[in-house]
Amino acid sequence: MDADGSHLAEQLPVLLDAAGDADLVIGSRWVPGCTASGWPLHRRLLSLGGSWYARLVLRLRQRDVTGALERWRAARDA
Repeated sequence: MDADGSHLAEQLPVLLDAAGDADLVIGSRWVPGCTASGWPLHRRLLSLGGSWYARLVLRLRQRDVTGALERWRAARDA
């Protein structure tokens, strides 16, 4: 969970419910139905630009590299 207030604590149950049997679920601001509401233009550009730059340099397919609301499944057998 990030600490800048862009993901609300009330969103955690939605993230956990969406997980099902998935190993990873990521809460993104830039998918249909989600927003970065209340963000000034410079903050939106910083988020989008940071993701674009990281995707280019690291050759990633993930679109929202700056998203921080994530749920990872821990390995059950080690």
